[in-house]
Amino acid sequence: DGAGVGTFADVDTRSYAVYLNGTYDLTERLTLGFGARYTEETREVDFDLIGDIVDLGFLQVPGAAIFGVAVGPVVGDQTVANFQDENDYDDFSPMISLSYALGDDSNIYLKYSEAFKSGGYNVDFVTTSALTDGIDFDQETVEAWEIGLKGTAMENRLRYNLVAFQMDFEDYQLNQFVQLDNATSAITIRNAAEVRSRGVEAELTYFPSNSLMLQGALGYNDAEFESFPGGSSARNPAGIGADLAGNKLPDAPELTAAFAIQHNLALPDLGAEFVTRVDWTYTDSFYATEDNVSFARPGSSLVWGEIDSYSLLNGRIGIEADTWSVFLWSRNILDEGYEETWTSDFLGTVGRFPGDPRTVGVEVSYRFL
Repeated sequence: DGAGVGTFADVDTRSYAVYLNGTYDLTERLTLGFGARYTEETREVDFDLIGDIVDLGFLQVPGAAIFGVAVGPVVGDQTVANFQDENDYDDFSPMISLSYALGDDSNIYLKYSEAFKSGGYNVDFVTTSALTDGIDFDQETVEAWEIGLKGTAMENRLRYNLVAFQMDFEDYQLNQFVQLDNATSAITIRNAAEVRSRGVEAELTYFPSNSLMLQGALGYNDAEFESFPGGSSARNPAGIGADLAGNKLPDAPELTAAFAIQHNLALPDLGAEFVTRVDWTYTDSFYATEDNVSFARPGSSLVWGEIDSYSLLNGRIGIEADTWSVFLWSRNILDEGYEETWTSDFLGTVGRFPGDPRTVGVEVSYRFL
């Protein structure tokens, strides 16, 4: 005699937006950029929790009403609980920028912008306790500043782009382990209070000759919770309520880097080029959860919670013309063993997700002009 339970959800979204973008030359060198977007969005949910036994165990079906719906002992296959709701979201997102031409080939700019992500409903792994606790989450907003320098030099053989940024999030949406009112833990999207992300990015492309190209990119990102009084722990869901201010954002490496070299050899008889490209990428270590905890399960030597840094070497070689191309490619040429992330579910199961091993393939394409 096993417990049977099903969840059925229908979420409808209606979104309307108007936007405006433009530029105005204040002087020969100074340009004003401006824009705005207004969005209205409505989300409706119709959710049913279905059961087929009297006591659904960890679901803790109460003999009371939930959102005005009577919930009692379940006989046969019937609705344990039904939840219908509608939320409206609206946002005005402005943008303004100033760009100053340092010369014919370079400019410096300052930009401010706002954006938002609408709220919604958690409809996965929902129990009656989750319904009682509430399955909706609020919209997320962000204010962003950028200051940058970009341009070309050496008769367009050198291209560069340097930017510093800061983004301040309010009601940041995040997957969390939470403790419900009956000691049941669940994974839901919740709103962290405040998040700040700031850093620098640099990109450089150099052509030593007409056939050789070098590219490099470097990024630094310091992303952390400025305020998070309702934080929780994947290791201890009952710990919700801890202040995680100062913790690093999950899945946000501080340092990333990339380098590529490409050589193009003309094949006049084919009207094509023989292309060889090798690129290398580096990803710094990062935490997989908001509690920034690294730990080992009893009896296991595997450490969970923090993903080690890794680097990958990729390459491709082939022939490319205006309308067709044939390439042999390989990703992770050195067959580097690495992990992309790890997760843990509400039953305590921990999963590690390895990255792809060495992969080799052939790509053939044709472009219709």
